[in-house]
Amino acid sequence: MKKLFLVLTSALMLAVILAGLLGAINLEEDYAYLFVYFEGNEKNEEAIFYAVSRDGYNYKELNDGAPVLVSDSGTGGVRDPFIFKTEEGDYVMLATDMHASYGWRSNKSLITWRSNDLVSWTDESIITLAGEYPVLYRATAAWAPQAIYDKERGEYLVYFSSDKPYSMVRSTAEEGKKCIYAFYTKDFKALSSEPEVYFEIYGEDIIDADIVFDGTLYRMFYKTSANEGIRMVSSSSLSGAYSGVTEVSNIMCEGSNAYKLIDEDKWVVMADLHWGGWWGVNYVLYETEDFNTFKPLHMTGDYSLPFRPRHGYVIRISKKEYRTLINEF
Repeated sequence: MKKLFLVLTSALMLAVILAGLLGAINLEEDYAYLFVYFEGNEKNEEAIFYAVSRDGYNYKELNDGAPVLVSDSGTGGVRDPFIFKTEEGDYVMLATDMHASYGWRSNKSLITWRSNDLVSWTDESIITLAGEYPVLYRATAAWAPQAIYDKERGEYLVYFSSDKPYSMVRSTAEEGKKCIYAFYTKDFKALSSEPEVYFEIYGEDIIDADIVFDGTLYRMFYKTSANEGIRMVSSSSLSGAYSGVTEVSNIMCEGSNAYKLIDEDKWVVMADLHWGGWWGVNYVLYETEDFNTFKPLHMTGDYSLPFRPRHGYVIRISKKEYRTLINEF
């Protein structure tokens, strides 16, 4: 009996240890979704807000709807936030440095922060772009910055929307048009390469690019002036060239963001329906399994964002991070 007791006790202790180890591992696995966004054109709305979701479709705002991060630099207003996890393991947030009350041409810079826990954001930095470099000498804006890691180069590619360089203007169809620029950085404080045109289409405004890698191809979503909707192009290389235009949405939306669902072979593409729309919502969601067809979920109501987000970004977070955000906000 004593031997049996020892065997059972040892087995129980081993089970507890294994359960603890597995629990610790599970705490670091993708578990939920964090949505960062701004709310509008008033000063108290041009800040960073949080919402979370367990399923990637239904979101709940945090912090009682109050901002979690307010800019102390530049114009004091931030729009179009983007967030991602770096190769170093911390998080970086990028946003448009702009206060709408100063006018739509008041944006010359982007702003960045870093965080280890998604709660405390430090190292606030301004990167001036419009008017700072020859190719952007007469540019009026530097909108919607985002970033992706270039494994071949070992640096981060930051891309944003701005005016086409006047040296490339070939006719009046190009006047005032915007395209996607990009530069490299190592620390999100300084550029390691000067901005260059990354993607453009003759005669069209191209803004709000979002680049994701699906395991095989790089997919770039963007807003086009051709139909005021969202289109997608693909490339086998981060450096391009992108081709194969696919229509995602043909309604007036912008600021698209694509993210893969946890443990599913599905992607969601969300976009800011900035003018209010026909469905009483200001965000639309599309679902795809093949990047060829995109199911409009706003036609069926298969999601919920019961607050007023504008142009934001969704990332997947761990159970530990989810619990931290719930406890903090």
